[in-house]
Amino acid sequence: MEIIVTGIVGAVSVVLLCSRLGLRRMARWGWAIDILGTLGLAAMFAGTYAGAAAAMLGGAVLSLVMLVLRRIVRNIDRMRETSPAHR
Repeated sequence: MEIIVTGIVGAVSVVLLCSRLGLRRMARWGWAIDILGTLGLAAMFAGTYAGAAAAMLGGAVLSLVMLVLRRIVRNIDRMRETSPAHR
């Protein structure tokens, strides 16, 4: 159970740290945040099987969060383009 919690907390902490960049910039650089975050989690938890499992789970959660964030930002941009206020 602690492996799951550690992986999720690791992924959430990476997202919170990167949110200082702003959501649009985070969505644009999502691939880099995903790769560097997963590698960072793997380096941080290296040395044990539980650490490797937590890093894998954290990387998967981070990938899902970045996917959802990219879709949300894309939908917001589409809504702005079709808004009558921008015509």
